[in-house]
Amino acid sequence: MSGDLDRQLRQIEAAPLLKGSGEFTFIKTIQERPGICQIPDDTFYREITRSFFPEGLYKHQIEALALIDKGENVVISTSTSSGKSLCYQLPVAKAILSSKKRSQRPKALVIHPTKALAQDQIRSWAKLRLPGILVSAFDGDSSAEQRLGTKKFADVWLTNPEMINSAILANHGQYHSLLSGLDFIVIDEAHVYRGVFGSHVANLLWRLTRVAKVYGADPQFILTSATIANPAQSCSRLINQKVRVIEDDTSPQATKSIAIWKPKILDESSGTRASYTKASAALASSLVGAGHRVITFVRSRRLSEVIANDSREMIDSENEFDVLSYRGGYLPIQRREIEQLVFDGTTRLLVSTSAMELGVDIGHLDATVIAGFPGTFSSFRQQLGRIGRSGVPSIGILVCSPDALDQWISSNPDSILNRSSERSIINPNNHYILKEHVNAACFESPLSQHEVSLFSDGNQPQKDGLERALRELQDEGAVSYRAGKYVTNSQTPPHHQISMRSSGSRQVLICSEGGELLGTVEYDKAPSTLHEGAVYLHLGQSFKVLSLDLDRNLAIVEPFLGREQTRTMFDTSYENSEPDKEMTADGVSLCLGPSKITQIVTGYQVLSHAGELLSTSKLEMPPTILDTRAWWLEYKPAALKGIPLTELPGALHAAEHAMISMMPVFAICDRSDIGGVSRMHYVDPFQSDLADQTVATITIYDGYPGGIGIAELAHEIAPHLICQTIALIDSCECGHGCPSCIQSPKCGNLNFPLSKTYAKTLLKSTLECLDIVKENPDGNS
Repeated sequence: MSGDLDRQLRQIEAAPLLKGSGEFTFIKTIQERPGICQIPDDTFYREITRSFFPEGLYKHQIEALALIDKGENVVISTSTSSGKSLCYQLPVAKAILSSKKRSQRPKALVIHPTKALAQDQIRSWAKLRLPGILVSAFDGDSSAEQRLGTKKFADVWLTNPEMINSAILANHGQYHSLLSGLDFIVIDEAHVYRGVFGSHVANLLWRLTRVAKVYGADPQFILTSATIANPAQSCSRLINQKVRVIEDDTSPQATKSIAIWKPKILDESSGTRASYTKASAALASSLVGAGHRVITFVRSRRLSEVIANDSREMIDSENEFDVLSYRGGYLPIQRREIEQLVFDGTTRLLVSTSAMELGVDIGHLDATVIAGFPGTFSSFRQQLGRIGRSGVPSIGILVCSPDALDQWISSNPDSILNRSSERSIINPNNHYILKEHVNAACFESPLSQHEVSLFSDGNQPQKDGLERALRELQDEGAVSYRAGKYVTNSQTPPHHQISMRSSGSRQVLICSEGGELLGTVEYDKAPSTLHEGAVYLHLGQSFKVLSLDLDRNLAIVEPFLGREQTRTMFDTSYENSEPDKEMTADGVSLCLGPSKITQIVTGYQVLSHAGELLSTSKLEMPPTILDTRAWWLEYKPAALKGIPLTELPGALHAAEHAMISMMPVFAICDRSDIGGVSRMHYVDPFQSDLADQTVATITIYDGYPGGIGIAELAHEIAPHLICQTIALIDSCECGHGCPSCIQSPKCGNLNFPLSKTYAKTLLKSTLECLDIVKENPDGNS
């Protein structure tokens, strides 16, 4: 069968739609693997599953059920379609049906990151045919009548973090039945809770368990996750409790061929390649033509529409539903209609953002085209896991975009199969996030001094963070300390101030001239994305920004029918404080600590659809200041030998870009989570020892106030990060630098100056220095 798949791929490569536009640089077939099944010893589990799974459950499911029955907090971290949902459905059902009185039945709160997953889980529970268990969605799509029914009758609540914050915790007195009987908190797709979102959710879960205890409950946690590098550490930090991990996957695996498509170079000097989006559409269309049911994953809403339109033209089908796009922004009824059309086979090609990456059941697909590496190996494997679920052989194709990470993968193709998943990073102690949740917690129930002393199980930095948040809230008049407790002074819930998926609650509204609200953007991102004259994309439509009023948090836009796009220019400066940690060597110091980043938008360029410069305009904008965490490299002359002074700015700038582009190899993050700035320093010619002066610095910083842990990881893995960055630059075929190695799509200096040659020299020199590096945790040289 593997030979048939390989032959199909070679036939597709030679198809007219793709001829001369690129080639498969890697094809690997993973042979089928049988599952390992066992008949459950537990009578309830055996009877419930006998008709569905006559051969028994997978071994890892049996192990998970045993730990859950013992009351352990359990993480099931296995591949897509390995039966993770059953690991929590069965013990929850057992507990509910074992209760003699309906009024005393335990409750389960199942938390999904998206509303679509909740609807899918309702269907999944229904398949088990468990009489007398009411499973109900409680989210933004639920009507007032449905929510009332859930509150009165539901045993299993399917919800999301936003609803827990704004509805349940803000008005917890109305949810006595749920909170007093809350035996289980299930966190589905736990790997999604990373960065700012994960840091918010960690604090939300602390508040939820705290309120549950007020009502006499002590819930047990069950978490499901894709394979990540540190499931025990990340999930334990998420729920602030110890966990047991099940990660030995014993589910079967069908034969799967995985291929990498590399678009052809069109211009050797610039590194320009044939369009990867056109290639993605052509590959998907060819697979449909060969009889496959296909899903194409894209990295943005706009691309979902672009590639879907291109694919329709190539397939030229009379069936209007043959090719559909799926992304955020659709109405709930539209999403469900699309899911059903794919499920019943009416739609043969679905072009989707990561919205379909998670476990929504859309039937049996047998081919996927991934249009550009999705940013993390964890996401890549999730997307690949959407196919071949029925045991039928399947094909997965990664189409490399011009981005540096894609090109690194094309040069290291075995990484997509063999490389460990990235670490999931969260920082619940982020001051800005923690403070919002502490304020909400004091409103929910007075916070005792005893709770403060026990916070985070004696973790001193987190306890210090809590005490700092309480001091500031007292100074602001939000809370008061009375009779040994911190008590809210607010008459209304402060919960609406918490934006779960961003680090700040302040948002800029995007409105039409007629006053219609189109969307929102975080305040600190508004100057660079919503400045006057900017072309802004929203739900696939282009708008031109007429005005931006930061005092009123308001941007006014009008529809824009042109195909031009804008690129923002900005200056970035930094003030690095005394480092918390420092690694020193002859010629270079690697530092970790607080940093103040100041960014000023100076203007913008108007580009044609083809990327040609049409005009440049200057702007005067107020500075945006970011207090965050940073990792920086300080260079002395000894580390810069062989780099001409005139080339040093370009070497620093290029090395900064390339290291940022490689961070997603090590952490579940993307380029927008990280920023960077490089600078040469004034050298005092009268200093007696010039060798001791810092002459240049590269600073890489967390893109969120307070930091989320990326800078800490960069400091920890510095030699590995630098080594992989050198490999990236070495592997790129361009002459002087391109988007595949040292150019950044978000560079405020328009990728000038850059030196590919001397960036490599600088990084190699840094690596040589690190061979004799000494760890200095106190930050003393």
